[in-house]
Amino acid sequence: MRTLLPRLGRTTSLLIVLCGVHSVALAATPSWSELEPAQQDALRSLEQRWDGLPQERREKVLLGLQRWQSMSDSQRQSSQQRYRQWRSLSPERRQQIRERYRRFKSLSPEQRQRLKQQRQRFKNLSSERKQELRKRFRDLSPEQRGKLKKMLRDRR
Repeated sequence: MRTLLPRLGRTTSLLIVLCGVHSVALAATPSWSELEPAQQDALRSLEQRWDGLPQERREKVLLGLQRWQSMSDSQRQSSQQRYRQWRSLSPERRQQIRERYRRFKSLSPEQRQRLKQQRQRFKNLSSERKQELRKRFRDLSPEQRGKLKKMLRDRR
């Protein structure tokens, strides 16, 4: 494990931030000099800024690092691939995704569950059926799309 951490360096640090781990109160968050050597190796790109980061941010990073260290190699590779995909998106597209995520999180648990089930049903469709539905949606006028989206939102 210790030999893997230095190789990941900056990518690890950035992945930790994107892990989406909820902040959990820890005992006093350590200063850079108080971190374990393995933690320092993994978080090297944050060394100059670490002590200036808000405690909540440091807690999230440490929890993310803990999560990263508990991942299998395949989980890490998958996470790195998702991170590369995320970074390849335009800032506008990333903002759209963040906003959609915020809206999703503001839904009731029942509404979120329904959306997850609907998404799963769509994922289970054949490729041909998904393409057909996407084409039908793209062929709608902007006004028709808006009405359809509103109707679907109201059904939730």
